[in-house]
Amino acid sequence: MGKYYALCIDDDLSVLNQLSIQLETHFHDFCEFEYAESAEEALEVYYELINSGERVWLVLSDQIMPGMTGDNLLAKIHEYDHQVIKVLLTGQAGLGSAIRAINHAGLNYYIENPGRGRI
Repeated sequence: MGKYYALCIDDDLSVLNQLSIQLETHFHDFCEFEYAESAEEALEVYYELINSGERVWLVLSDQIMPGMTGDNLLAKIHEYDHQVIKVLLTGQAGLGSAIRAINHAGLNYYIENPGRGRI
């Protein structure tokens, strides 16, 4: 088995950049990071990693994105691997999306982002 990976998804590039700074500062010794600006792009990256023998241990996704929502993305990943830690990050969606993600995606954590761009 190869390296451990974390996959972070947000359609707001400034949030994605802040996530990369924070995560890589604290966890660079533990894993590699991949980033995507949409759920569709994230699924492509996820399957590329899995198909090349890598292990994705964490998926951190924004909820509100064009196309597929974060809870639906996490549900698709959960269908493939129940062991992945799944985190939903949002400042706009209500508790309903977290409950759906808990019930359908095995959500591990729900983090409210009180202001876009602040993490």
